[in-house]
Amino acid sequence: MAKVKPDHQRLDEIRGRIAELEAQRADIEAQPVSRDEALAALDRWIHAEAAKFANDLSIGSLLNGDPRARLYAIGWGSQHIDWTPTLCALMPDTVRAYYVDQIDAELAEREPLSAEQRQQRRAEIDGELFRLAQEEERIITAMQARGEAVQRRGDADPRAVLGLTEAPARPAPPTEAPSRGRVWTKDPGQRQWEDRQ
Repeated sequence: MAKVKPDHQRLDEIRGRIAELEAQRADIEAQPVSRDEALAALDRWIHAEAAKFANDLSIGSLLNGDPRARLYAIGWGSQHIDWTPTLCALMPDTVRAYYVDQIDAELAEREPLSAEQRQQRRAEIDGELFRLAQEEERIITAMQARGEAVQRRGDADPRAVLGLTEAPARPAPPTEAPSRGRVWTKDPGQRQWEDRQ
């Protein structure tokens, strides 16, 4: 007959395993996305930056037949001028090629994870973490019932502590724009600064 381990010993084992899984989860979060996902993010960024430049392009004089124009850089005063929108608008292929080289060089030395792989591995780790947290809570409750001194981890899963089997629904993020301040309008075809009162 197998000898039953004392609760405090099993508790130490559970907490050690939890620490291992949390370290594994941190490693997963640190791994880069796949090349296709990285390039898709790059293309979205170039498009968004180019849209900022197009909004600040002054051609009013040219439309009036006056040979004057100006290419604006995005920035607040001479201390901070961001040429990114200008380069993304006028030289998008050059900008993209530069970053593609950087991405390929980085991925050559690191193993990427696709979004699907990352989600699956997270789910596996989170599932085991929750099962361990439930067992941990059962042991703690039993020890406390016997009058033994035991403390919960400061980062104990609240679902396990409360006896829940599913995570509570998270509140939806706010959809309203800030009530005050200077913000970009949402319409990508008509990007411009808008003062919110």
